[in-house]
Amino acid sequence: DASDENRFIAIKDKKYGLIDDKGEVLVPFEYESINILYPEFYSVEIKSKSFSILKVGDRLLNCGVSNLIIPLFTNDYTNSIYYYPYVAILSTSGTYDVFSLKENKYLIKGNRYIPMNQTANSNLDLIPFISDSINGYYNIVENKFLKLSRNYIYMEYPYRGNCVIAEKNNEDKILYGVLNLQGQEILPFKYKYISNYCNGYAKVANDNNNYTFLDQDGIFISPFKYDYVQYFSKLEVTIVGQANKRGLINSNGEIILPIEYDNLVSFNNGELYYTRVNDASYKVFNYKGELLTILTTTDPLFNLNVKLLFK
Repeated sequence: DASDENRFIAIKDKKYGLIDDKGEVLVPFEYESINILYPEFYSVEIKSKSFSILKVGDRLLNCGVSNLIIPLFTNDYTNSIYYYPYVAILSTSGTYDVFSLKENKYLIKGNRYIPMNQTANSNLDLIPFISDSINGYYNIVENKFLKLSRNYIYMEYPYRGNCVIAEKNNEDKILYGVLNLQGQEILPFKYKYISNYCNGYAKVANDNNNYTFLDQDGIFISPFKYDYVQYFSKLEVTIVGQANKRGLINSNGEIILPIEYDNLVSFNNGELYYTRVNDASYKVFNYKGELLTILTTTDPLFNLNVKLLFK
């Protein structure tokens, strides 16, 4: 158990239970599976495809469901994971309901939206909610709904008050736009795709599958001219593409590495980039587009987690 070095998930006679570091049984071996949710809380499979939540030293919480139990979390560009304290998503009968482990009760039920996998800088208090009667957000802290008036089919987590939303028009075509939390239109519903915001910017595609980026004020940083884009890093640099070539731009839309490379890969949390020149040669650039070194090797290993220094 990663949350407690003295507690272990164990198997006996093909059944799961919990033991301590002395081998004493903390939870009987009577479950089909056990997975950790939060410290002292576990998702347990009672029988095939029937799940509940177990608290160590206590009892099963009253929340048996027929599908997965998932912690509510967010992740950022560096793949760091942040969990909303003791809240889980319980999926059953086509809805994704929010359950409070500490209070042993549902906070909201009947949500057809999957409220999980948030991205950087999302507001953890607001959960997208879509049902037959409500389209909007549920505020976990204030225990109330923030309703929006139009009929949406998809809602992203708000970023600094901006909500990326999709709806169907009269021709049954899905179009994306952006509203603020007061329901005012920041970007009209006419775009083929808008991603979630990440590090301050959202990817936007038009009908020709050309991309640009939208900032938090609803302003495009460039014309729609890229056929390939990645998310911005925390250093406000990203990889873009045109005609199967790759380069780098900054958040002002300025090209800092010419779009002329067959391949370009970021590493070291977006501080460094490399391109393969040929089978035995690699160029390494920093996030300013400056060439740092040329590696002559046939088998390089670019580690995402180790900071590299070049003299």
